[in-house]
Amino acid sequence: MSAASACREFRGKRVLVFEDDALMSFTLYRAIERLGAEVVGPVAFLDDALMLAEGPRVDAAILDRRLCPEERLALARELARLRVPFVEACGDPSCSSAGVTCHRLSEATSDLSRLGRALFAFQARERRKS
Repeated sequence: MSAASACREFRGKRVLVFEDDALMSFTLYRAIERLGAEVVGPVAFLDDALMLAEGPRVDAAILDRRLCPEERLALARELARLRVPFVEACGDPSCSSAGVTCHRLSEATSDLSRLGRALFAFQARERRKS
């Protein structure tokens, strides 16, 4: 997915960011907004994330892999119930474990493209079928 394609995938979407690191939250916020999406949050507390997930439309979510596993699981279950695609991500490219893919968080076009592909590939395939 090219930078233009990543931009197209994010444009007009509302993306919930569950991240507790202030610098990473700001970096992600700027990068996602530059791609034309609206950032929901970012939030660092589960109660806030659940409230936002259940609020006005959320198209996708990015969950910090390094947050409390029980909180990530609770939010992941709610997002799945709401049929909101999500990915786990962190700033460390080696954070994948136990076969769970963890996407790298950064402003790099290649990282944002991978996030866009992971979050919106299914939606793009459904649009092409229609």
